[in-house]
Parts: sequence; C-alpha cells; structure tokens
Amino acid sequence: MSTASRYWHWIKINAAGKRLVEAIPEAQTWMQQQFSAQLNSTSLTDKEIQSELLQLIRSENPDEHPMMAECCLRCFISDRIDWVCRDLAASFGEKGQFSYADLLPLVLDDTEVTNFRSRRAQASKHSSTYQSIATKALQTFDPERSQLSNWVKRLVTSSPAVTAFLAERGIYLQSKWSLLNSKSPAFLERRLNLSPPQLQLFTTLLQSYLAVYQRDWLRMKTTKGSKCPPPTTAQLVEMGEMIQAQLGKSLLPEQILDLLGQLANQIREVSRPQPVTLEPEQYHALIDRQPAPESEAEDSQNEFLTNYRQQFQAALDEAIEQTIDNRFRYYQKRDEATAQQFLQGLCLFHCYAIAMTKLKEYLQKEQYQITRLLQLLKLREDAKRRMLIRLRKQVQELAAQYVTLSQLEQLMEKIDAALEAEIDRVMEEARIEASTGKRDQEKPRSLFSSSLCRYLDQCSYFHTRSLL
Repeated sequence: MSTASRYWHWIKINAAGKRLVEAIPEAQTWMQQQFSAQLNSTSLTDKEIQSELLQLIRSENPDEHPMMAECCLRCFISDRIDWVCRDLAASFGEKGQFSYADLLPLVLDDTEVTNFRSRRAQASKHSSTYQSIATKALQTFDPERSQLSNWVKRLVTSSPAVTAFLAERGIYLQSKWSLLNSKSPAFLERRLNLSPPQLQLFTTLLQSYLAVYQRDWLRMKTTKGSKCPPPTTAQLVEMGEMIQAQLGKSLLPEQILDLLGQLANQIREVSRPQPVTLEPEQYHALIDRQPAPESEAEDSQNEFLTNYRQQFQAALDEAIEQTIDNRFRYYQKRDEATAQQFLQGLCLFHCYAIAMTKLKEYLQKEQYQITRLLQLLKLREDAKRRMLIRLRKQVQELAAQYVTLSQLEQLMEKIDAALEAEIDRVMEEARIEASTGKRDQEKPRSLFSSSLCRYLDQCSYFHTRSLL
C-alpha cells in the first residue's frame, strides 16, 4: 500500500473477527482532486494534508467536503491503529503470549468511515454514547501540538481495553514517572520486600517525589491525558533538599533520578502477575514427598488456612487497587474533576454509608450520572476477575507445599470451584450492602468495602479535603 493510499483504504474487522482492507473509490477520487499537487510530489507531508483535512472537517461549510475529509482521515487513522497493534505485538507478543490479531478487535472499531454515502448518517452518528478511537482522535487532535500518528498511538496504548488486556499478561505500558505518580508510601511498605534502611530511603524518596513532581504535574496538566514527563533538574534539586532535611543524606540530581528509576522498576515488578512454575527437581520433590503424620495433620491444615486467608486478603486488596487505579486514570484523561468525583463518590458511599440517592447533594450530579460514574456492578466484576486470576495461581503454589503432585492435579478443579464460590460470596455481600436503601454507618462494613476504604485512605491522589 502506497503512502498516499492510506487516505482511501479502510482497515477494519468484519463480523467474523477477520482483518479486511476496503478501498473507498470516492475517497480516492476526492483526495486526488483536492490534493493533486501534494500527492504527485515526491516529498508528501502528512502534517500539511492532515491540517487541511481537519480544517475542512471543523468548518461549517454545508457541502460534501467535511464528510469526505473525515472519511479520508478515518482511513488514515485505521492504518495507524493497525500499525500500533503490529508494533505492540512485535515488542511484547512473545512475552505476553498474544498476537497482533488479538489486539485488533479491541481498538479497530470505527464504523463511521463510509457515513458520507448517506447524509442521514451524519445526523445519527452522535446518537451513541460510545466513541471509537478514530472519533476520539478527530475530536481531540491538535495539529499544532503533535502529529496525528503519535496521537493515535497514544490513544491506542492508553485505551482501557488495551491496558487491561496487556496487564492480564503482565505487561504495563505506564511510564516510570506516571507509575510513581500513582503510588503512595504505604504501597512500598505493603508490597516491596525491603530492609528497614531501604524502606526508609525509598519512602522518603517517594514522598519528596509526590510533593514536588505531583504538585507541578497537576499545575501543568492543561490538556486531557497529559503525559508525565521526566522530572526536571530543578525538581530533582528540590527533592534532594527534602531528602537532606529528613534523612541528612545528600544526593545529587542524577543519583535521585537513578533511585527513582530503581524504585519504579521494583514497583512494576511486584505489580506484574507472577506465573506459577515448578522446576523438574521440584516436581520430583513433590512426587517423593511423604504425607504428614496424623499428629502433624492438624498443624498443617491450620498453617495452610492461615496462609490462604492472607493470600485471599492480599488478592482482594490488589484487585481493588488495580481496578480503581485503572478507572481513575481513565476518568483523569478526560477530566481531573471527574476523576476526583469518582473517588469521592466511592468513599462517600462505601466508607461514610451515604445512600446513593443522597450522593447528588455532594457530587452535584444527577442520579443517572452518578450511577454511570461509579458503575458499582462493573467495579465488582473487574475486581472479581483480577482476584480469581491471582488466587488461582497462588493457591496452586500454596497447595503444592502440602500435597503430592498427583493429589494437586486432582484437587485443582475443586480448588478453582471453591475459590470462585468464595469470591462470589464476598461480591454478593458487597452487592447486598450496596443495594440496601438506608444504610447504617455503625454497622460493620463488608469485606469488599473495608478493603476499598483502606485503599482510599492510603491513596496518594485522592483529594479528601471538603469531602463532606
């Protein structure tokens, strides 16, 4: 496919999930008439063409030019989405065990390319609240600030569907600065295996980073979905002064930058789902292991249950953290105020027992907007899915310490069923709690709400001031 033909070839997914390339003759004819000089030039500049196409789209001219211009840009965007998916698969497919074809249905979902063929479609295309990546790109792209190819790549890689898909395979595209910007010092103590001196250093480091970097980032964040750039030398110097004041330790800016990178790598590592693997010698050890004597059976059972409860609680905490973090970042890319209202609504409902019908007094939104903002059912479903993925692996590894390999293989189906039943019980408890019209603040919270409130209490980016 030639460079110019990207403006009249539409890459799409058919009903069977197969990738297809459809040529649009009307778009080709229009482009060749509108940009004959540029298309015949050996130095075709996409930026100039895209800028003119956008001007036509955003004009109020009633003729067919805006619709044809939009068709051509949507074709170009489909080509870029296709390219980004290929690039992601080439970079991470082997590690995450997925292919380029697995990604396409998640993001190649534009259905408005050929709307110019029916003028009635122009009036109806805003009837759905769903927006494809192509629509988002056309609405938010600023040719003065970036290139359309880069903007499409950013929208694809930050798409909730893509980030969730990759996260389930242990791949996180979040930059180290964004990752640090979303964590709290309490996370380090809870999740990182650090010695007391290391924990003190990294906690102070993260505190200084959040105090300086997060402050400046929120001030400079003038566009939706702003990236987190690397910290400046001035910011690193200010962080160094805070570290010096708290620890009496003098660090150069480049040393602080290196330590921040090390901390981000450790956080990324513990956030990645860990597969359960057994080396051959471990298999043999399991097979040869003798059952525990009856006198030790009760102790083994108690030990297993204690470890299991710890794993269950840790899985619930992590699932809630990841689910809320993902939803918060999704809203934050649209509007910081909406993202904060999402956290505020969760806190008021789950932690302060404020009835759903009363939340509009605090959030200044209509009831249907609050329901759509919080999406409590989907929140529980996402958390359940994450819990099940983590617990299935960890309980298998835990059980392997108490039974033989053959016994473990026989038990796994029962373990899976028991885990799902246990998680369902927790989610059902949360559902019943959420469906109660008048809730008692003094009544003990459900396990789900307790974990959620504990996380919000430690969440570094939740602005709790003026909550009530």
